[in-house]
This record gives sequence, C-alpha cells and structure tokens, in this order.
Amino acid sequence: MSEFLNWLLEELGKISEDEIVDPNQPLKSGDRVVGTLESLQVKKIYTQRGRLMREATELNLNLQEMAPDVNADGGDHDPATCKRCKLRRELDSLSEKAIFLDKLFWISVRSELSEENQIEGERMEADGVGIRSGWQIVFFKLKESSLL
Repeated sequence: MSEFLNWLLEELGKISEDEIVDPNQPLKSGDRVVGTLESLQVKKIYTQRGRLMREATELNLNLQEMAPDVNADGGDHDPATCKRCKLRRELDSLSEKAIFLDKLFWISVRSELSEENQIEGERMEADGVGIRSGWQIVFFKLKESSLL
C-alpha cells in the first residue's frame, strides 16, 4: 500500500468517537434536510480534514513570518538546507492532503443519498449538498441576488 494510504488509515484509526468534530453549521434558509450522515469513517474523514486545514493555516502564518534563508557565504540558495523551503514543502503536502480529504468527504456524503434524494435535489434545483449540525445532509439553494 502507498505511504499516503498507510498514513491516512493510521490517522483515521487514531480518531476516537469522542474526538469527532460536529459540523456545527446551523440550518440555513433554503436548506432541505434529506438525511443524516451515519458513517463513523466519513465523520472521521471530516475531522481529519479539519485538522489538516487548521494545521496548514498555522503553517502558512509561520511561513509568512519567516525571513528567507540567506547563505552566510553569499552563495546560491540551497532548497535542501533552506528552512523556509522545508516549511513550504510541508505546507504543500498538508494542503494536498486536505484537498484530497475534502473531495473524499463530499463524494462519501453524496454516495449516502438515495436515488430518490438525488431526484428531489434536481426537482428543487439545488445548488449543492451541504452538511449541518447533527450531521444533517442538506440540499441548499443559494440566495438569489437581485440585479439592479
């Protein structure tokens, strides 16, 4: 198995039910509840995704505050020894993982919807699928803006 998949399975395995983070998004105007997410694994993916996003944000702030490395001898920049370059590589890796987990989460949520749910979303011309507090799966409509 790939290093990434091993990492993912290990990280998801470390998350206990008590550590799972609820979406904490209240129902909004235009939301139509079509189900509740029950899968513990998908909830863990959501939790790990949030952790990675917070870690990436913190790393990005550190990167912005860090001065570029300058070689003491005035020689060429060496990415192998540059602390800023190492931090950038870590940030890129975290961001890629977070993006992957985001896609995996939403694919998993959509796969929980029955064909009847999908038809209902099409009939209401939903703009998308969302997740709300209590793991409620919703179809939502964006507020229509008036053009002047």
